[in-house]
This record gives sequence, C-alpha cells and structure tokens, in this order.
Amino acid sequence: MGTLKFKNTDKQITMSPLQTTGVVDVGDTYVHSGFLLAYNAVAPTVLDTINAQVATYPSYQIVVVGHSLGGAVASIAALSIKAAVPNAPLKLFTYGRLTSSTPELSKLTTVCAPRPT
Repeated sequence: MGTLKFKNTDKQITMSPLQTTGVVDVGDTYVHSGFLLAYNAVAPTVLDTINAQVATYPSYQIVVVGHSLGGAVASIAALSIKAAVPNAPLKLFTYGRLTSSTPELSKLTTVCAPRPT
C-alpha cells in the first residue's frame, strides 16, 4: 500500500498494488484502494456473467463503460474481463475518469482495449 500526493495541494489518496481476478504481470501498477475494493467485491459475479454471455453469444464484443468513479472501476474491470476471456474483442470507454492509478494502468488498459483507429 502506498500514498499518492498531488503537487501544490494537501490532497492524497491511498493506493494499493493492482491485484484482481486473473490480472497478472502488471509490474509496479498501483490503483486507488477504494476503486480496487469496489471492483473486487463484484468481480466474481461480473466474470461469471461475462463468461456465460460469451458462451451464449460468441460473436459479440464486450464493451465496458464508466463515468467518473465508474470509469475508474471500469478500467480495472476491463483488465480482469480481458484476462478471463482473452479471445473476446473488448472495448473500454471512460468519461471523466477520476485519478485512480499510477500511469501504468493507462498503459495496461491501452494494450487490453486498444483505441479505435
């Protein structure tokens, strides 16, 4: 666990190493502890549902979307979902995502859900 402090302010957030279902090889990636806790609380249900839907609709793509706090949680979820169903096409859209991680998370999500060209 660590703390991320913002320049020119007394604000800080508690960060934890990225540890969630299926996600490995994340290097030194830290995420907001609360957002990680929020996703990990629902991860088994999310992944069970995604696996069932992918089995039923194999030609569909997965779209993960979140705004603000939901955008932060969606970023973590996208990595976990991609690990669970690596061959399924996945897109991630976040809007107004809160500062929720070290820069490494953005790099990881760009690899798992590349930006449209």
